[in-house]
Parts: sequence; C-alpha cells; structure tokens
Amino acid sequence: MTFTAATLWWVAAGIAVAAELATGTFYLLMIALGLGAGAIAAHLGLSPTWQVAGAALVGAAATALWHWKRASHPKSMPAELNRDVNLDIGERVQVEAWGADGTARVNYRGTQWTAPRTRCGAQRRRTPRHRRRRQLAGALARRCLPLKRTPSSDPMEIALILAVIAGIFIYRTFKIVPQQHAWVVERLGKYDRTLTPGLKFVVPFIERVAYKHSLKEVPLDVPSQVCITKDNTQLQVDGIIYFQVTDPMRASYGSSNYVVAITQLAQTLLRSVIGKMELDKTFEERDAINASVISALDDAASNWGVKVLRYEIKDLTPPAEILRAMQAQITAEREKRALIAASEGRKQEQINIATGEREASIARSEGERRAEINKAQGEAAAITAVADATADAIRKIAAAIQAPGGEQAVQLKVAEKAVDAYAQLAQKNNTMIVPGNMSEVSGLIGTAMALLKAKGGTAG
Repeated sequence: MTFTAATLWWVAAGIAVAAELATGTFYLLMIALGLGAGAIAAHLGLSPTWQVAGAALVGAAATALWHWKRASHPKSMPAELNRDVNLDIGERVQVEAWGADGTARVNYRGTQWTAPRTRCGAQRRRTPRHRRRRQLAGALARRCLPLKRTPSSDPMEIALILAVIAGIFIYRTFKIVPQQHAWVVERLGKYDRTLTPGLKFVVPFIERVAYKHSLKEVPLDVPSQVCITKDNTQLQVDGIIYFQVTDPMRASYGSSNYVVAITQLAQTLLRSVIGKMELDKTFEERDAINASVISALDDAASNWGVKVLRYEIKDLTPPAEILRAMQAQITAEREKRALIAASEGRKQEQINIATGEREASIARSEGERRAEINKAQGEAAAITAVADATADAIRKIAAAIQAPGGEQAVQLKVAEKAVDAYAQLAQKNNTMIVPGNMSEVSGLIGTAMALLKAKGGTAG
C-alpha cells in the first residue's frame, strides 16, 4: 500500500487524539486539529507548504482559543475564597468555583449545585471583582442564594465525547474496498476518483462514497414477454443476460439505473429479432437470435460502462393450439418415417431374396456344369481306358492266335462263349430259344475264326 501525504497527516492526527485520550491535556487535541487540517489540505491537492501552514494556523488558533477560554472561565477562585460556607442546613459546603456571571458552584452531598447572586436586602455597591465575590460568599452564608442542581462536568464525560467524535472521523475517513469492487468518490458533489480494492482514505464531510459497484460477472433474468413472429404467431420468450461493469464512473453517471436499461433494451431487441423470423426458424436459430441481441446490447451499454458478455434464451413457449398442431405434425412425420422405413425394409428384403435366388441359381448351374464336365471327362477317360484295355486285349489275343495252337484256343473260347450265352438264356427266360439248325453253331464258330484270321493278317 502506498502512503500519501494525506495518509501520513491522518495517522499523525490519530496518534495525537489517542495520546489526548490517555493524558487528558487539551493541548494534544489542539495539535490533532492542526494535523487534521493538514490532511484536508493534502486531500485538496495543495502543496506541502500550504499543508504545513494550514496545520500550524489551525493548531495555533485552537490553542489560543483554549487559553482564552481558560482565562475567562477559571476553574477555581483564589485559595482564600475556596472555603467552607454555612448554608444553615446543618452542614457546611465547599465553594468550588466562581463564574464570570457571578454564580457560585458548590458541592453538596456529592452533587454539583449553582447559586445565582442576589442582593439579600443589602445595597449593591460597585466594588472590585474580588470584593463582589467575597460579598457573594457572604450571601451564601446568609442563605440569600437559592441553590440549583447542575449536571456534573466529569472529565470522563469529555473524554467520552471526544472518543465518539474521533470514532466518527475515523469511520468517515478510512474505507476498506473489497476485492472485485469499485467505489466512486465525490468531492463536494463532483466526481473525484474511483477507489480500488484495499484500504483507502477520504476527507470527512468533504468527500463521500457516492456509488459502490461490483466488478464481477452478474447474471440478470429478463422477464418473460410475448413476441409475434413473422407468420403472426404469438411466442412466450424469456432469457438471461450476463454482464459486467467495466467503467465504474460511466456506470454511476451514464444511466440512472443501468440494470433496468439493459433489461428493457434486451426485451425490445428480442421482439425485433423474433419479428423477422417464422415460428419454425425461431426454434432452429437460437444462436443467431442470441448473437443479434448481444451485438445490439453491447453497442448501447458501452455508454453505461457495462459490457454484455452473453445472452441466452431460456424458454420459447408457443400457444397451446400451436403446441397441439406441432405435436400432430411431429406424430404424422414420425408415422411417415415409419412407413417409409417399413417399405424400404420390404424393398430391401425383396432385393435381398432375388439376389440370393440369382446367386443360388448361378451357383447351382455352375455346379451342374462342373459336374457334367467332370462326368464327361470321367466318361471320356473311362472310354479311353476301356478302349486302351480292349486294344491291349485284342493285341494280346492276336499275338496269342499267332502262336502255335492259338487258333484252336480261339475256336474253343468262342464255342464256350456261345454255349454260355445259350445257358444264360435258359436260366433267365422260361422260353428257350434253340437254333433251328445246330449246324449254325459250327458255322458261327467258323465265321468268328475267319474274322480273327483277317484281323491277324492286318495286324501282321
């Protein structure tokens, strides 16, 4: 904390007042008044020379006034007058002091009393002051002075009064500004400065804290209002504003009530923005509405020392009839989407079935083709193998026929085959077929032998 000249003056004055309360000498109080005058001069921006001169002048004037007061109102009379006086009440009382107006102060049973001067039937003469006081003392002795009770002027009472006055000065001088706050100080009704957080000082009865502002972000509810959209639909809208005081001086003097001004302007701007949109758009473009309101509010609030940070729409409520229509529209839309989804499902199902059948048919045909190919290849291979085996057999038979005794062996084999064939016919059928001429068997054998010979010659 930086100590200014005014701060030092006030600290010195406080020390003087504390010392005065502890000792009871009024000289320290006069010094404290002079120091206070120096502090006021420092607050007014006067030079150090004028500050010291003002302090000395006020202190000297207060001291001179105090001396004059003591000289004109002495506490007690000379020792010869401070004597007991018999008031014919069975007790003697002590005259404590004499006043300039000729009254005497006495102490009776612990209570202060005053007695005004009376003539008491005697001729009043112009005598010196001390003789008049002696005459007054004699009047007290003769009960010519009626006693009146006066309040006690206890030094503790004076100290208490001084303590109260000092407390008032301290309360009006020292100010503690909280964090994130700013206090605006006026001097003689005019803006002087802004107090920042910490311990600050103001001149009592000359300066005052006129406005106190919080520099925190403040949420402000915007009352609900009815807005009309572009398609002539009523809409109940409410919102919330977040703002912050950035210039305490403008916030104090730029508007009589910037909170009310911001609220009213926000409502007006919201009606204007919503009036340019249709009902369906208001639900879809909340961000655009908020941005438009913030932009216009910020431009206007800059003259009030306020920064609008955010604006949010809390609720958009259309009439009950519109709500029912919107609900029916939503229901129909959902049913439409459900039907479309079902038809899309069926379509996809049919496509999937057809695709599956096509792929299955292709797969089956491909399988059959491969099977036929494999079957043909197998049959060809079998035929080839049979032909090769047959050719080998024929070659072997031809070779065997060419061998000695081969022809007789072939005739015997053919004859055996013929006999076996006739034997099989006899076993499988009830009807037996018998050649009409048994010589045909020998002819068949001869024909077979001729063929074998022909094949053998070709092979040779």
